[in-house]
Amino acid sequence: MATVSAKQSDDSLVLYRSERDVARRKPSDATLPTGGNSFFVHKHAASRLHYDCRLELDDVLSSWAVTPLLSLMRSA
Repeated sequence: MATVSAKQSDDSLVLYRSERDVARRKPSDATLPTGGNSFFVHKHAASRLHYDCRLELDDVLSSWAVTPLLSLMRSA
């Protein structure tokens, strides 16, 4: 297993943090639903494409990730 040096780790964190600079991000035009019930799906093109799904029901938030390969799987 390859190890990562402290310098490489620091460089990766600098890049990671620069991509997540809240001051540089444009605010969303979307309005948030109120009432404690909502469903949200976000296409997340991270190192591997997946979809973040969030379901809020009675003020309880559940969250999970779904891969695009799920649709290719056959039910047994």
